[in-house]
Amino acid sequence: NNNNNNNNNNSFENDLNTNIYDINSSLIDDSIENIINLKNQDILPDEMVTFKNLSELQIRNQQLLQIIFELRSKYEQEIQTKRDQELETAQREIKELRETKEQFYEEIQTIIRQRDLFKQSINHLANLSKNSFDDLSNPLTLLSAASSSITKNIKNKN
Repeated sequence: NNNNNNNNNNSFENDLNTNIYDINSSLIDDSIENIINLKNQDILPDEMVTFKNLSELQIRNQQLLQIIFELRSKYEQEIQTKRDQELETAQREIKELRETKEQFYEEIQTIIRQRDLFKQSINHLANLSKNSFDDLSNPLTLLSAASSSITKNIKNKN
């Protein structure tokens, strides 16, 4: 049983990892596609890519590196935010599944107790019928005995 639970947990973790990988790939693909769809002038103004001399080129490079750093930081924040949202959703779903599993377990335990109670009642009823063959001719007596037996068993369980 534990082996089965471990297999289910491993399967769930593999599915979750696959989903996270798919989301990350999708985010990267979407970002690349958005950049490709932009025109050069939308990404950088002309004054950022033109220069008059070497020192101006160095300044532009520093400015461009700063822009790249800021864009990268912003992109990583967006990715992290989306990952956090997906993680929260997955954790919420896991919690709901665990609660549902617990409810099913409790229902199964209730059904098992009812089954055991009915078994005891039937056994008690069978013993009553064996001991008093005269009562078999009167179904109401038999039903009354069974009812009182069930009532006693319920009171004993509670």
